[in-house]
Amino acid sequence: TTAGPEDSFSLGNLRKVSVNMFKDKVLVNIREFYQREEGGAELAGKKGIALTPQQWEELEKVRFQLEEGKSFPIGNKRQVTCAVFHGKKLYNLREFYDDKITGEEKPGNKGIALSESQWEQLNKQWEDINASIRKLVAH
Repeated sequence: TTAGPEDSFSLGNLRKVSVNMFKDKVLVNIREFYQREEGGAELAGKKGIALTPQQWEELEKVRFQLEEGKSFPIGNKRQVTCAVFHGKKLYNLREFYDDKITGEEKPGNKGIALSESQWEQLNKQWEDINASIRKLVAH
């Protein structure tokens, strides 16, 4: 269960970053939302990933180095990748797993791809997100 207040930051197109507590741990959730009806409540969708403050720090270290074809680990079998898909640049934050048959590392279901404009929105709000993390870590 989520405890305490949650700071939320819009990335546009029903994608949000929220900083909250879950089972006494601070998490940075980057998630897609949906509405059952127009103007209705926004509900969390399946697409998204929750990062620990340490993973968020690793992401911060590489966020300006991301360019097409580059990928960086951010901890615990998670990585951020920049790629062009159907002519659009995407920033993919994803958890990976080891295939039991081949042993090959493959992308898992946990993750989200952000458009270039959503990535720019994330970067514009980075310091505010950091402030929210610090506020919850201090409690």
